[in-house]
Amino acid sequence: LYAHAYEAPNGTTTGGRWGSYSLPGASIQFVIDNIGPVASNLVIDPSPNNGKSSQSGNLNFLDSLQLQANLLDSASPIASNIAGAEAFVTDTSKSPANAADAALFTTGTGAEMIPAGAVWGDAPGKQAYAYIPLAVLTAYPDGPVRFWVHAQDVAGNWGPFAYTDLTVDRKAPVLT
Repeated sequence: LYAHAYEAPNGTTTGGRWGSYSLPGASIQFVIDNIGPVASNLVIDPSPNNGKSSQSGNLNFLDSLQLQANLLDSASPIASNIAGAEAFVTDTSKSPANAADAALFTTGTGAEMIPAGAVWGDAPGKQAYAYIPLAVLTAYPDGPVRFWVHAQDVAGNWGPFAYTDLTVDRKAPVLT
């Protein structure tokens, strides 16, 4: 974007002169960020789970799992700070890439994640976590349950989904 001024004598609109494009500050480069942050290194605690094991040391959400993720908005074309993230829980047959499953992954309807340090918007890289109630696991049979995360930057871009699986095993071991 280039800007230059028009100087007219005594407030008139004619008979003046235009400033030069080559003056310092006459040219400003705008960078458009249209790429969202990436979620990675998803970890669930405790894992595997029997549907009754909650995250240890968690006094606020006693009957829950903790889902952690690293969020990063890379510097290409520009790094924006992380504004938020959300988590979704599905069986392993569901995917945000499938049009038939899109309603399960509607942006803004997932479990809100909490930023480490308690503040969003202050850095292009963040660790975040969400507490998922153990009651959510009752909807799923024994086997893998999929946890999805995606993040948003301050420019409003949502990044791609990342996932990890939790093995639910409610059957007690058999002693022989």
